[in-house]
Amino acid sequence: MEFVVSGGPHDPYVIIGIHTFTEDIRFNVVVDWGDGTIETIYGAVFSEPEPNLYSNEYLGEHIYQDTGIYEITYRDSFWVDGIVNVSNSAMQPFILKSRVWLTSDPSFGYNHSVWLSTTSGFIQQDESGVIVHPPVPVDWDGDDIIENLIPLPVTGYFLPQATDSLKCCFIWDKPVETGQYAFGMEFEDWREGKWRGTVQRFILVDVDSIPVTPSKEQLPLVKGLVISPNPAHSTIHITVQLPAAYAGTVSLSAYNILGQPLWQRTLPAAGGELQASVDVSTWPPGVYFISLEASGVVWVEKVLVR
Repeated sequence: MEFVVSGGPHDPYVIIGIHTFTEDIRFNVVVDWGDGTIETIYGAVFSEPEPNLYSNEYLGEHIYQDTGIYEITYRDSFWVDGIVNVSNSAMQPFILKSRVWLTSDPSFGYNHSVWLSTTSGFIQQDESGVIVHPPVPVDWDGDDIIENLIPLPVTGYFLPQATDSLKCCFIWDKPVETGQYAFGMEFEDWREGKWRGTVQRFILVDVDSIPVTPSKEQLPLVKGLVISPNPAHSTIHITVQLPAAYAGTVSLSAYNILGQPLWQRTLPAAGGELQASVDVSTWPPGVYFISLEASGVVWVEKVLVR
């Protein structure tokens, strides 16, 4: 569930795209353009991506009378029932917002907003219980991107407990209770030190089970997992620092955003520093994940290949 916003070079106009998953068919949605205009926009409903769920896509365009910063709001009916970290979720309205800066400055007059290249349904939980959702934000203009974990715009929202950390975007290490949880992410678009706008994504995470494994704090690593260079072009170097007393093995893996493995190596460990190099020259540009497993615990770091 997200907004994608693009602005134009001449007249101050905005094109938006909205993608949602719903339990019923919805051919139109209501958008508040932030300048006093409220409009119904229409879209297409696609086949169910999974049982009892519909995929909806809406496109809209609006011309503004003046430049400035505008907040565009999409409001739907309600969140689904039973969300753990949203009080009385079935009675809470679903609201999604995006902000955009429209300017007459020719250097900033045209802008593609941040595009999230991974589908919102791509959510994985590894054997240790860590939940990962990599939205992989991309900006076609080459602008800088800032990622933030944000609260949902509902009453009584709270972040759930995590045994280690909960951060954007998006790693939950890790849930301590089963149930359905909601999370919000916002991505800021910056060019030459100037803020351009934001887009949001909301996701629901179903936690079916809680694996009983040690937390990352028990992982026998001193410095963790270090990857360099990052971003990389041809080769990445992986360094793992272990305490002298550690005598197990270390498994290193690399996989793409679809979870497909690209490289794997098992290293015998007798303590000290371990190193490995990976040729990434044939990998398509994009975001990849390096996974380290030691003593039954998994540590994941992100690397960008250009």
